[in-house]
Amino acid sequence: MPALERVLAWLLDASPATEGFEIPRNRRLAILAQVLAEHPSAPGLKKQLQETWRRGLTIRFLAETGLPANVTPGRETIDRLVDRVVPRLEPEHDFSTVLGHLRLSDADATWISGLTAEQMKPWKAIVSVPRERCLEAMNIVAIRISAVGLSRPFLSIEPERDDAGSPFFRLTRMVHGVTDDPEGAERWEAWEECREACRRELERADELADTRGVSTDLIYRMEFLDAQLSRLDRLLEAGTGRETAKALASDLLHGTARGRGVRVIWHTALKRLARKVTEHTGEHGEHYVASNRLEWRLIGQSACWGGVV
Repeated sequence: MPALERVLAWLLDASPATEGFEIPRNRRLAILAQVLAEHPSAPGLKKQLQETWRRGLTIRFLAETGLPANVTPGRETIDRLVDRVVPRLEPEHDFSTVLGHLRLSDADATWISGLTAEQMKPWKAIVSVPRERCLEAMNIVAIRISAVGLSRPFLSIEPERDDAGSPFFRLTRMVHGVTDDPEGAERWEAWEECREACRRELERADELADTRGVSTDLIYRMEFLDAQLSRLDRLLEAGTGRETAKALASDLLHGTARGRGVRVIWHTALKRLARKVTEHTGEHGEHYVASNRLEWRLIGQSACWGGVV
């Protein structure tokens, strides 16, 4: 794995932006493919690379990379801060470790998604994603989605409804059905219906939050569910061959690039919370109309305290 890390570091050291008539990183990728093809021990090297790739492409890597590990922003912030200052025992053969050392950026993920089929052709057999591993990772992600979707903070948005009526209640069963028989049309339709129902549930929760109160924790849970559902889609597309694994790779790299930052945890949640507050106060603006000097002073004081909070 250290040798692979050095090769990747050399490749990523080149710029992914166009310079003159070519992209330097694409040029290095082509050189790497040519050297590998012309090497006297090419078959053995390719086999070794493929084994290293498959060994590092763990279920944990596919299911967790780039996704939050906690369902509250406070816990996630603490974990990321601890990771920065306290050394942890890292899995030896896991790409999560390699990608963490490479300090990837969003530009790297964008570069991957922009590679053409011709540029990827020499690497297709080496860096393919095993179907069974994608499907196994799907089951793990589905369990996590169901756990958060059926958690009391999320269900309390609509407490009068039966918990068993939530689409998150049957999500794991639908995913198991697809992973057991990916070619089955009925199971696939059932999965798609359940997935869309989960998406509608998120939209419904978003609407109800306007009238029943909203918090950063609740918004973060909704963001968590949205990200996990997207990963579920990517894994299913790659595992069943309906889409190339390039979209999954780009998703993993984007997540890795953003997964170490602390500011990003709060940025989206607070931005969405601010929008909710603005919409809510906009609908009840009559409470903020001042007709005399005293009311102006009270509104000014409220605004100052709001800024402090």
